[in-house]
Amino acid sequence: MRRVRREPDYLVWERDLGTSTDDIQHCPLGEDSQRGEGYTAERPSLVHPRNVRQDAIAVLTRAIEAHEPSIYGHPRRVAQLAQAIGRALGWEEERIAAIETGALLHDVGKIVISDAILKKPGPLTDEEYNEVKRHPEAGAQLLTAGGPSFEAAIPYALHHHEHYDGQGYPYGLAGEDIPIEGRILAVADAFEAMISDRPYRKRMEPELALELIERTAGSQFDPKVVAAFLKAWKSGQIHVFLERKGPEKQALPLKLEDIIV
Repeated sequence: MRRVRREPDYLVWERDLGTSTDDIQHCPLGEDSQRGEGYTAERPSLVHPRNVRQDAIAVLTRAIEAHEPSIYGHPRRVAQLAQAIGRALGWEEERIAAIETGALLHDVGKIVISDAILKKPGPLTDEEYNEVKRHPEAGAQLLTAGGPSFEAAIPYALHHHEHYDGQGYPYGLAGEDIPIEGRILAVADAFEAMISDRPYRKRMEPELALELIERTAGSQFDPKVVAAFLKAWKSGQIHVFLERKGPEKQALPLKLEDIIV
């Protein structure tokens, strides 16, 4: 009688960015798991290749948050807001998925910025601010080094601080010379930052943040993207996001008179 060699089942980590990495799924090897004597099977990886990219995104996102703890949750919340804008613009789901990756990794370049600057409780000096302004290009370089899997995320990282009037950075691009990915993320990133606490300021109420976004359409932000954001707001998508975000603790919201525009 021939002896049949059977490889045991192996575990595949089935992760997404909203699921605990404690969740696992058994995955059988398939028909190649039974072969005759002398067959040498290639040892299966514990991590399925299709999840390697997701795992890398999750690790990078956590690294960003660990380097700048005050923004914990910011990448995920920006991703949700940016996807709402994309849907309001009528983008197909494939592009919506790319928005998520780009938004999650848009601040990856901050990994190269000094902790002392990112955690400084007061205003930055000109020299410190110039250092912070390095992060879009640094992020693009890191994502480029990551290969084709991260190529679609590059314009989100590189252009989310460009202003529609050309007064942003790193290149001072204006209007539609700014890739649409950067114009979308600029609105989502700014809105989420304004309604969240930072070491150097308190949060503001969402309605006030919305007012500021509207006020700066055509200067800081693309009017078409702002219109899409307002559409998502009126449809209730942003309110759903705010309910998930929950209230900030130990902070008093800013009022309009506290803000200098």
